[in-house]
Amino acid sequence: MMANYLRLIIILMLFLAVSQLKAQRKEDIGKEREVSPQQTEIGIERSSNIFARRGNSSVGGSSNFLYTSTSKKVKKRLEINKEDYLNYKSFLEIPNTGIVKILAQSECADRKTRAQCWRTNAEIDAFAGSYSFAKRQYTFASRADFSVVDNNLEATRTEIQTIIVDLGNAPLETLTLESKGVGYLKKINPFSQVAQAQKQYNDFLKGIFFEHFNYSKSALVKLNNAYAVRSIDYAHSSAAEKENFDTIIVFKVVRLEKDGSITLLWKELSRNNSPILLNKK
Repeated sequence: MMANYLRLIIILMLFLAVSQLKAQRKEDIGKEREVSPQQTEIGIERSSNIFARRGNSSVGGSSNFLYTSTSKKVKKRLEINKEDYLNYKSFLEIPNTGIVKILAQSECADRKTRAQCWRTNAEIDAFAGSYSFAKRQYTFASRADFSVVDNNLEATRTEIQTIIVDLGNAPLETLTLESKGVGYLKKINPFSQVAQAQKQYNDFLKGIFFEHFNYSKSALVKLNNAYAVRSIDYAHSSAAEKENFDTIIVFKVVRLEKDGSITLLWKELSRNNSPILLNKK
């Protein structure tokens, strides 16, 4: 009886922690907009389907975390290793490239620290475990290209049409839109109607094999491995068409830490305005 009571208390604490983080995030977004409105865009489109936009902030040009509600511990974990900056200095001088660290959640196996561990996981889930290359910022899983979950790149929780492909040991520097494995991504046709887009989502959820490559919503994280991802962030009105993008990014896992967190070196190959998604039968 006592064990059930304690379990209920822990669940309530976790729920309150997540609610507080989300509330603080909204408050911080408002503050950032007042200070620097030209750097922040708040999405207002809403829909009930898998590609719905719930509203998000976009702070362009930096992968550094900007929300003041993030704990010092999580901010510290997000710092890029200095060796990686030095090793890839010449690559990072190329336009439309970058380096970013994405955190993985802990297993929370130790009962003594489980409550704090759950709170940290909630913070990572909201602020540091998912990334949008189009917006070039951390965001919620539903608005990201993918998240790091159980040693996998996962795009199953996102409202964006994201397709990931494992390119093996292909050199990141030489990858183009015509490279093997990437060319198919370029040819994927983004549908303009909800029903068709949902069917396409389900097809890639199962996985599509083409010329020895598997195009799907997830991929196993492997050190020094290259990947390509196409992310179609559908617009839901003509006003939002210029704010939502259809991008193709190639990246390489250059650091894999014991806790599952990864550092990615990336290069943007293409960026176009996303099509408007129409809710018609």
